[in-house]
Amino acid sequence: MDTTWSGSAKKLLGNCLAVGVFVSEKGNEWGEEEKSETWAKVEEAMAWIVSQASGYNADVNFECLCLNPDSDTILADLSETGASSGSEEAAHQIAEQLEYKDASDMMEQLKEQYPSYQIHIIFLLNNESIAHHEDIHVGGEGQSIDVCLIHKENGIVLSATIAHESLHSFGAIDLYQKGDEEGDIKTAEYAYKKFPNDIMIECEDLEGSEISELTAFYLGWHGDPKPWYKKAVNPYYLTVLNFLMNNHQYYDEQGELVVSQEEELLRYSFEEGEFIRIKLNDDDNLVLWKQVPSGSEDAYEFWEVGTEGEFYVLEGKTDKYSMMEMPIDAGMSYVIDKFVEPETRDEWFEMTVVE
Repeated sequence: MDTTWSGSAKKLLGNCLAVGVFVSEKGNEWGEEEKSETWAKVEEAMAWIVSQASGYNADVNFECLCLNPDSDTILADLSETGASSGSEEAAHQIAEQLEYKDASDMMEQLKEQYPSYQIHIIFLLNNESIAHHEDIHVGGEGQSIDVCLIHKENGIVLSATIAHESLHSFGAIDLYQKGDEEGDIKTAEYAYKKFPNDIMIECEDLEGSEISELTAFYLGWHGDPKPWYKKAVNPYYLTVLNFLMNNHQYYDEQGELVVSQEEELLRYSFEEGEFIRIKLNDDDNLVLWKQVPSGSEDAYEFWEVGTEGEFYVLEGKTDKYSMMEMPIDAGMSYVIDKFVEPETRDEWFEMTVVE
């Protein structure tokens, strides 16, 4: 589960850095004047975000850094950046052309130059397509880089689009209708009626746009979530919203979880490793599961987000697409079938339970 405050950009507070890279295909490079105008829109978007933060008494300072103001990074085919796999490959190729080892090395060096900054990357792509945000996974479990892929729209880059996608880096979610299911339609209609000018609904122009109190909560700008927020959020995002509403008070200004107490509640021990259930901060709403392979110091972590029938419902701590069910009793066959690699599955059935 992506708790929104993860990756290279977490809460939108304090010092933040927007890192821009101009990207094109050979023979279709950015023009000098065009680059100047586009970079001005990046700066305009970040300044707009800072002005919106002041309305919530949130202290936000943005710096903008262009890594290639006098040249373009060249990719063979910009259309391939539309898919997640293509975005990840493009990020590494771009980093290499900028004389980093890869995207991970690029981010590490930026962090050394800008310690304690929340950092997101903006790839400014010289083609027509739909802008989007990606978590580019690098390194170990949960290590990712927040990347915005900004394309032209009718020949130009929009500052509102840059702001919208940048806010995704810091936890904001889309509030417009994304599908045709009834739950999606109802929540989108409610959101539009409640705050029609939220930039996470419409992002055509900064003038007249705003950051609503719901989006502000996702960004970490206030700690007073309202029950009606759930009516405005697509059902797909409700698990994360419920988690944040219950546990936002345990995150510091850097978006890091502060743990003051741990209590082990249950341990399933197998030949190939262990599953451990842990309550944090003496709060029943903050329960973490760890899967620890035998002989390894690394653990895969899952938040317990509720129960369904005889199962605990778990979602990956850092991956919003990773979900599993853990039987409340000792019957682990379902978990093993779903979660353990096939070649080691049989070995996991040898099990003891320590309560």
